Amino acid sequence: MSSYDDIIGIVFQNPHFIAIHDILSAEDIPEETFMADFRELLFQLLEDHVNDNEALKEESNYYILPGIAMYKTLQRYSKAPLESFKKMWFFGAEKGAAYLQEKAGNEEFLAGWCRNITPKQTDRGAFVFDIRSVSDSYTEYHVLKCPYVLFCGEYR
Repeated sequence: MSSYDDIIGIVFQNPHFIAIHDILSAEDIPEETFMADFRELLFQLLEDHVNDNEALKEESNYYILPGIAMYKTLQRYSKAPLESFKKMWFFGAEKGAAYLQEKAGNEEFLAGWCRNITPKQTDRGAFVFDIRSVSDSYTEYHVLKCPYVLFCGEYR
C-alpha cells in the first residue's frame, strides 16, 4: 500500500467525504468506476504537489486536493456536479458545526481554540493571518493567504 493509499483511507474518515457514497447511489453512478477515477486524479494531484511544504500538505493532502479531485470526478459522472458536491461538503460542515457547538460550552476548549489554533496556523505557513485580537473567547483575524483560494484558482 502506498502512502497515497493511506491518504485515501484518512480522507474517507472525514465527514466531508463520507456522504459521497449516498450521492453516488442516489444518482445511479457506479461507485467502483467513480472511485477508480477519483483515486487516479487524486494521486496525480498529490504527485504534482509532492514538494510542497509539510504545513501546506497537511491541509492540501487531506482536504483541498481530495475536494478538487472529487469535484472534477463528479463533473464526469453527475448531471448536477456542483449540487452533488455541495450536498457532500455540507454534510461534513453540519457535522463539524455540531461538534463545535457542543464544545462551545466548554470554557477550556474555547480558551485553547482561540489562543492556540489561529496563531499556530499562521506560524506554520499554510495560512497567513493578520491576528487583530485574541482572548479566551474571541479571536479577530484577517486572512491574508489561504491555500484553498490558491489551489482552487490553479485547478479551475
